[in-house]
Amino acid sequence: MSSMGYGEVAPPARPAPNMKPKTIAEWRQRANISQQELAESVEISVSVVSKWERNMHVPRPAIKRLICQAISARVGFPVSLDTVIWPRREAEAG
Repeated sequence: MSSMGYGEVAPPARPAPNMKPKTIAEWRQRANISQQELAESVEISVSVVSKWERNMHVPRPAIKRLICQAISARVGFPVSLDTVIWPRREAEAG
């Protein structure tokens, strides 16, 4: 049995699989989280989650991090900002 030295970090219990990015809805469904549960975990309304999933609204950066944290907690591996396909407004598509 080996011991870890000072400053060493234990590997994650379950490494993140090599996956293509998914939309918020796809990640939410994979994590088996309802729109209501996701809304409660990031402290917003269900209608806002619905708007994200229909590309009608873009989450703020701080909310994006909370979404990733909520999904990560349910799927058992880290879900990073770049593994989510975020909605885009037409004005942003420049």
